[in-house]
Amino acid sequence: GDAVFGPSGVASWMSGSAVAGTLPGELTPEQRGESPAATVAKVSGSGSGAAKLSGSKADFVARIRPAAEAAAAKLGVPADALVAQAALETGWGKSVAGNNLFGIKASKNWNGKTVNTGTQEWDGSKMVGQKDNFRAYDSYEESFNDYANVISKQKNFAGALQSGGDPEAYFSALKAGG
Repeated sequence: GDAVFGPSGVASWMSGSAVAGTLPGELTPEQRGESPAATVAKVSGSGSGAAKLSGSKADFVARIRPAAEAAAAKLGVPADALVAQAALETGWGKSVAGNNLFGIKASKNWNGKTVNTGTQEWDGSKMVGQKDNFRAYDSYEESFNDYANVISKQKNFAGALQSGGDPEAYFSALKAGG
């Protein structure tokens, strides 16, 4: 009965999988040369990545940062890691069906709103475009709150909560958790 994450963003970069909300023919984050570490550097303003963040990307980060900070405080992880994950999951806010910033699929036990949208899934040999049901929210804040609840309540993500504030360890533990 737990939420199922679509293979998206950080998880896809780490596993070579697909991106929820990425349409067939679009490049995934790893194909665009984006990585969690590089994206964290961009959103945190540290290192040379800060110079590359402009326009709509900066607007996206500014819009979601307060909700990311609240969720990060609940999870004990850096807010920049959550902002980076949302950026990778959504293509910097370009694909946000139902305000779902994290590609959380709507399981049979989900009683909230849903949106049926295009996604790409790895079938073991190639990327396949399809539609699937994802959780839908009234706001980005609701998306971050639900994400924090999913991560904190599912035992398979316990390692992510013990990452000690290290974004790479957090992302690796997310991947390991499924």
